[in-house]
Amino acid sequence: MKHKIRHREAEASGFQLYDFEYPPHLNIPAHEHQEAQLNFVLEGSLTEGCDETVLHTQRYDLSFKPARARHWVASGPDGARVLVDCTR
Repeated sequence: MKHKIRHREAEASGFQLYDFEYPPHLNIPAHEHQEAQLNFVLEGSLTEGCDETVLHTQRYDLSFKPARARHWVASGPDGARVLVDCTR
């Protein structure tokens, strides 16, 4: 099974930043996080579903998910590299 790869992690002033790489066509089933998330796509593309909304993001797009929002994620044909902020 393919998994996303965490390259780097940094914490400053209440922000927890992660640099994630998603392999091509990775599907992550519905799940939730305790903290809100901002996702900035550095390369490739992601499709995210949250409630009844489906969002297609690509390079330089920014998306937001509130804390405890149930969502799923799928990477595009070229995978994706995403900077994720998990604010506490």
